[in-house]
Amino acid sequence: MINLSNIVHNLKAQPDDSQLIKIDPEFEHPIASIEDTKPLLLISDFGGSAALQTLYNAKPNTVLAIIDSTGRSASELRNIRADLQKFGNRKIGAVTFCMTEKNFDQSMRANMNKPNYFPQKVLQKLTVMHGKPLFTTDVLNDTSRVLDPIIIGAHISHPAAGCAEHCPSVAAVVASIDEQLTIYPGSVRLQPTYSSAKWRGTHLKREMEYQILDLGDMMVERLEAWKRVHPEATPSIVFYRDSIGYLDKPIIDEEKSVISAALNTVFGKKISCTYVVVNRYRESPYDTPRTPHPTNGGMDYFTTSELEGSNKGRQYRYFVEPATETLPQADLDMPDLARLVSVWT
Repeated sequence: MINLSNIVHNLKAQPDDSQLIKIDPEFEHPIASIEDTKPLLLISDFGGSAALQTLYNAKPNTVLAIIDSTGRSASELRNIRADLQKFGNRKIGAVTFCMTEKNFDQSMRANMNKPNYFPQKVLQKLTVMHGKPLFTTDVLNDTSRVLDPIIIGAHISHPAAGCAEHCPSVAAVVASIDEQLTIYPGSVRLQPTYSSAKWRGTHLKREMEYQILDLGDMMVERLEAWKRVHPEATPSIVFYRDSIGYLDKPIIDEEKSVISAALNTVFGKKISCTYVVVNRYRESPYDTPRTPHPTNGGMDYFTTSELEGSNKGRQYRYFVEPATETLPQADLDMPDLARLVSVWT
């Protein structure tokens, strides 16, 4: 068994020049060891557990849960993690990360010669969950003519085939708020999975909803968050839209119109915005007879296979949509966009 007190001591002892999360060495972190997760949800006395009561009253902003997986099935571990997340996220309001004792022990053993070692991946995940960057980079190198940029990403996640009937889809929009383009808070909405359903003989034919229905509201939320950090600035925007499958022109045009309206709501004027469709599929409805190349400024798309250091196993195409009267493009050509993408590919 791992001694939890030693774990906390090692975490607090991390040297200032290497830690990713600032740990107050004077703060006495409460520790609770429990045999069953049921008391976690029994507010207010937690089934008589003084340790859980102390942990709850301390209101920590981070909860690290280490689970003894010995003799437990995969379904049991899923239920334990679910209870721990409910306790940490809902009851305490803390960032909650769960890992098994086996994984933790393997990580510790692999780095036994490092003084005061604490698993780096755990610290990285906690850092990201707290909304802090893991790295800094000059992503705007050679694109200095673009002032006050915002990088926005939009995506819809549809339920898998085995999910319950009427399970909704999840749409999300994330947008950078810092000058280094490394911090991306987001907005999330539930929406119907299908846009329509018609009987064809004895079969019900459903059409998937590919449009982000609450895009306008989420765009306003993200733009207002950026404006709070840059109150006097006028942004230039690159909007990356994950197409999932087939994203036809009417949907693109409608979303561009919604984006334009959101920009006018927040800034009260035309704002430059380059709308880029990201498609993962080898056979894409956007294919053209031309051979894409990111160094050719006249092309309207490029692929990740052409980017240095890209993952050749996961090919993506980036299609730059034309500007409209109400949505002029940001001053970025195809090589600029390719360089931006290469930072994260």
